[in-house]
Amino acid sequence: MSPMSLSSPRAAASSTLFSTMTTTFKGKDTRSWSQLPPEIIRLIATYYILDASSTSFCPAGWEYREAWPSRLVFTVLRDALDVERLMCICPAWGTALEDHLFWQQACAVIDPNDFLAHNAFIKQSATAGSTNVQVLKLTPYQHFRNITNCSCIVCRVNMPYSSTGLAHGKRLITTPWLGSIVTCREHRKATYCGVCMRASPPSELEGEGGIVCCAENEDEETWPGVEATCRLCRQEWLWTRVQNNATDREAFGGPKWQSKDWETRQSVDAFLDLGEGTIADVIVTAREKHWLRTQTKLPELLQQALASNRYSRAEAGEGYGSEEELSEEEDEEDPEVLSITEDAGGVKDLAIQDWARNRILDGHWISPADQWYGFTNTGRPTVVRAEHPCPWNRGATYSGAVDDGECEGDGTELEHPRPKTTSAPVPPTFQLCEQVYRAFMKQMRDILLPAMRNIVRRLAIECGADGIDPAVKAVRISLEDVMRELREESTWFNGIDWLERRANVREQERQRERAKAKRQEKDEDEASSSERSEGSHTTSPVLSTTTLQTTPSPPPSGDASTKDEDSATSPTTNVAPTISIAVSPVLKSPELLHPIPYIPVTLSHLPHYSVEAFNQVWREASAPLYQCRCSICERAVLKANIAAGNVLLSQVQAQRQAAQKTVPQPAVQIKIQEAPVPLPIEEEEESGESEKGDDTSVPESAVDIPIAATPRSRKRSSEELDEDAYSDAAESGAEKIIFPRTASPPKRARTDGEYSPTLSPAVELCPAPPVRPRKRSSEELDDPEGGRCGLVGNGDVKRLRVDSTHPRPTLAPPVEIKTSNRVGVDATV
Repeated sequence: MSPMSLSSPRAAASSTLFSTMTTTFKGKDTRSWSQLPPEIIRLIATYYILDASSTSFCPAGWEYREAWPSRLVFTVLRDALDVERLMCICPAWGTALEDHLFWQQACAVIDPNDFLAHNAFIKQSATAGSTNVQVLKLTPYQHFRNITNCSCIVCRVNMPYSSTGLAHGKRLITTPWLGSIVTCREHRKATYCGVCMRASPPSELEGEGGIVCCAENEDEETWPGVEATCRLCRQEWLWTRVQNNATDREAFGGPKWQSKDWETRQSVDAFLDLGEGTIADVIVTAREKHWLRTQTKLPELLQQALASNRYSRAEAGEGYGSEEELSEEEDEEDPEVLSITEDAGGVKDLAIQDWARNRILDGHWISPADQWYGFTNTGRPTVVRAEHPCPWNRGATYSGAVDDGECEGDGTELEHPRPKTTSAPVPPTFQLCEQVYRAFMKQMRDILLPAMRNIVRRLAIECGADGIDPAVKAVRISLEDVMRELREESTWFNGIDWLERRANVREQERQRERAKAKRQEKDEDEASSSERSEGSHTTSPVLSTTTLQTTPSPPPSGDASTKDEDSATSPTTNVAPTISIAVSPVLKSPELLHPIPYIPVTLSHLPHYSVEAFNQVWREASAPLYQCRCSICERAVLKANIAAGNVLLSQVQAQRQAAQKTVPQPAVQIKIQEAPVPLPIEEEEESGESEKGDDTSVPESAVDIPIAATPRSRKRSSEELDEDAYSDAAESGAEKIIFPRTASPPKRARTDGEYSPTLSPAVELCPAPPVRPRKRSSEELDDPEGGRCGLVGNGDVKRLRVDSTHPRPTLAPPVEIKTSNRVGVDATV
């Protein structure tokens, strides 16, 4: 090759291309994406379309083999949006991609018969002074957009082989997967699916049901902006949400929707066929029913309720004929009967209450609310060991959580709570969890409240016997102390005599202390005797034996302290405050409560809502200790307890104090002398004097008066005043005695008959029995005036000094008193 050949144009071009390929661009001279060659840009778009189409959404309604033309139209319209996104990167990319082969394929798919092929050419009008008409050809992209902007996309997807819908577009709408499309006049709202563009046939629109089942969209969360959906799209989207969760797949019964629960099947069928509800609602219903079916006894309770319903209808003669018109299978498949039985019959609530009750009985006291929110107590484990207060009673222990093959008996006891209880899943939805939480609170109250009331009863009775306000002591009780009391066996018995039990416990403690002291003394004696036996080589055996035999035994220890303690703690030493608390009476044979749960060994592991549930029960049980003590509130509480038939603590204390009085003390008898009855004395002419030293006394009669009798008034009665007047008249020697007052006159004045005050039924004269002579006082001996025996106004006998020369006066006969119509009475001595 000659040197001149190197200077040829081809050689020069080759050298230039080589130098260009080896040039390195840096900094601002670096070539950007907009400077790429059109071929490279179209190549990038090709690979992008292949990757996007493999992962993009395609409705399941077009996946079957016979629908491949419709599927091709839908995928072309879908991928066109992805290519347009590449064209928006920069103007150079848009210009390069307008001639991509994808647009030519798209035009062929959407218009296979070239019905609008003439729209791909535009005749440009001639300019002034020129007769030539220029014809311009549009790019494939521009031609594709002209077709889609004037044609009904729904018609093209459903009928791709014909020219239906081409150039018939009337209304512009927006879809979530195909963007803005145009529809014709026939396709309005609920006549086609807004997801896959599947149109309902005219026959289906006129009747009910069908294959497509286009219905108005109610799930705006899943399909925003979509006016209607078809059955295949609803089924596809529901299964897409369910298939990744094993529990949900089991709840729905697989892709064939063969669920075991009637409500789940009903909600699925209503959503798929009629478009009622949303996907979230259907999933919530399925999860709730699956949890109730697997974690509670809802199926068994529902079957029992259905059997009872069938039996009642059979008894009433309804629903059963000669051919058994309503069989068990029809009952189990009838949603209306199942709904009435489960909801209106309360079977669902009963199943939830039973679940919460079994959870508490097994000793797992974690609230469902804590599980829902994930609360823990400073990271501590939520499962602790639980103990039963009465393990000896097999009928009181809970064995519902024991798995198959496990048994309790033969001296072995399984650890509680069981794994079946602790591993139970939390309710799947907030609504169901709230129902379970309320049931948990109610069952906690029903199970623990009777035992906690026994704790309060014990506290009130013991504090009442000790003279202490129980409210002050109850404030100092912590929840851990309450939990400790619940683990005691006696807390779960009704009718226990707590004072007697406390006395027995103290007596047992004293006996143990005595036994311990005796053992210590015995050990000391043995130790001392062993020491003496070691030195027996210097001591006579006879002397040693005699010394041991004559050693006095120690006195019993603790006798004096026992008496002092008993007297100090006796219920009768202090006065118990009166508290109107309704308590159970002391029974001759205490009754065991039912049911009795397993009690956790500690309370420190419970989170917030669990502690609140336990504390709320204790507050209700101890509320009577803190109630108002005013007279108004006390009377109201007393009246309410009496109306309810409750036994009050004050009544129990009164009965106990009455029973502690072993020997009733007799009533004190006070003997009071009766007032003396004045007798008439005949006045002699000579001044007769009674014999010196004679004692005229009044007979005594013993009168028993109780302690509570009203003391006698100091004011003298009318009878005493009459006696004084009669006595004065007798001493003065008057012949006629007029009484200033008498006893209460009768309603009518007496007109006949005689009246004698000495024979009055109120005071009956009787011969005076001999009485012991009374020593006269110094006043009687020193009285300078002489006289006869008389009575002073207060009824006491006054001894008068008489002359010893005269004989003893004799008593006059009874005075005869004649009555008249006058108020006053004349008496003649």
